[in-house]
Amino acid sequence: MKRCLHYSVNQDKMDSLESRTIAVSKICPLCSKEFALDADRCREDGTLLAVVKRDPLIGRLVAERYKILEAVGIGGFSTVYKGSQINLHRFVAIKVLHPHLVASPEKIRRFQQEAEAISKIVHHNVAAVIDYGVLAEGQPYLIMEYLDGKNLAEVIQEAGSLAPERITSLMIQACDGLSAAHTSNLVHRDIKPANMVLVTAEDGSERLKVLDFGLAKVTSPDGSAAEHLTQTGEVLGTPAYMSPEQCMGTPLDGRSDIYSLGCVMYTALTGKHALEAENSFDIMNKHLNVRPVSMAKIRPDLKIPPSLQKIVYKSLEKEPADRYQTVTELKNDLLGVPVPITTRIARAWRNFRAESITTKGRRAKKLRNLTIVLVLSLVVSDFATREFAAIKEKERQAAIADSQNKFAKFSGGGVSFEYPQILSLSSNLKDKEIICRLAHKKDDIIIELKHFTKDLTPLELANEQEKYHKVYDAFVPSQTIHPVKFGKDSALEGYQTTFACLARDLMTVETHTYFGAPKQLRKFKLRYFAKDRDRANQLYESFLKTVEYKP
Repeated sequence: MKRCLHYSVNQDKMDSLESRTIAVSKICPLCSKEFALDADRCREDGTLLAVVKRDPLIGRLVAERYKILEAVGIGGFSTVYKGSQINLHRFVAIKVLHPHLVASPEKIRRFQQEAEAISKIVHHNVAAVIDYGVLAEGQPYLIMEYLDGKNLAEVIQEAGSLAPERITSLMIQACDGLSAAHTSNLVHRDIKPANMVLVTAEDGSERLKVLDFGLAKVTSPDGSAAEHLTQTGEVLGTPAYMSPEQCMGTPLDGRSDIYSLGCVMYTALTGKHALEAENSFDIMNKHLNVRPVSMAKIRPDLKIPPSLQKIVYKSLEKEPADRYQTVTELKNDLLGVPVPITTRIARAWRNFRAESITTKGRRAKKLRNLTIVLVLSLVVSDFATREFAAIKEKERQAAIADSQNKFAKFSGGGVSFEYPQILSLSSNLKDKEIICRLAHKKDDIIIELKHFTKDLTPLELANEQEKYHKVYDAFVPSQTIHPVKFGKDSALEGYQTTFACLARDLMTVETHTYFGAPKQLRKFKLRYFAKDRDRANQLYESFLKTVEYKP
């Protein structure tokens, strides 16, 4: 079976290569001299000549404005070329169906389906379609944006595995791209690292692009197939990343792509496939019946956050009903994966530069000096963040010791928590929504508990508040709104966000935690100057670990 499978794949590639090339001359393998096609042997040494072939499409002008420059990849259905759009002086990717498939109505229809489906998706995490049509020889072509970067498979192969915070960020982007596709009733069906390209965005951040919708299935809004382009029971996809229902050839929906994303995350985090076997048949059988080995057993040297492991395993559930039901649900859980503090500050600094703030004079000078200190602190503290969880607990104990173990209990507005005596409770508060305000005189740290009577959910309140905060001077979101669990025994659920802004000519940082119920909403607010970050986080963590809410 293995030999037949490999022969079939190789033969298909050879056939596609042969069908799109033409002989132009012959060459001597020994002396490299070139001869005409009617020559059989080298006139110098008598060596049998080899045929020199070239792709007839190289150098060709498509639709009078796209010039084909070189082939960059050959697949089972098509060849992808690097091209140039002459009128706009930019590179493009040109995908052309293999000539030997032109006689297949089903292949033509599938190629047209890809063009029509992707052209409707406009999203920065999906490779954009610029144009499509048919060559004079009857071969359909697709003009797409040219992605100058490596695909995720190449990155994983070079690195061995990716850091949890990096793969979390990339998979959030993949969810965004697939959400746009699923909203257009399009299931990808071939999600794998090779179909995810990493490029550099304008702000210098790493951006993921989902591409190759060649096996995509268009569904109607009710989930049924809108295009019957495959026979019943036909299996399409890449075995290592196929969902159980895909292996069986049964109807699919977006949850199949979620399973494939789970396989991608597993591979990126461990460097190994979620399920491995000697041949495709055995791999598909394992997708149906075998659970992946624990990632901690495969890579005990890697510290993968438990919350991220749970996300991967839930995505890899055999039954679609047991997985995330939408990529939006998956994304929301990924947003809740803890991010090292140095990574958050680095993102804030990158976003801050992208804002191109034009403050002048003394204020700008102070800001530049402060941000330089922040960047340098990233380098100094990089090693420490590897032991983030252990260090945070030590810091909390140090905060308790610093306060001479004297903690006070505050109870008000249905919320109670412990706080160190070193913090003083403010009085004469004019804002009636503020239940209490605690101030650290030495470090200028302020912690507030606010009450809101609005008929909103915690997430809706968080989004509303973020709009107000964006009017602050130099607002920089260093961590977007994400779900969190906190409080005594982690019994509370809410939403949290962190951002930086300018206050008194210095950069301040604020973390807001929203929880409660409509008309009984609460917001924990932490505000501090960047120089007091460590102390502020120690104090805030002690609050969040002791909070109890009894409305």
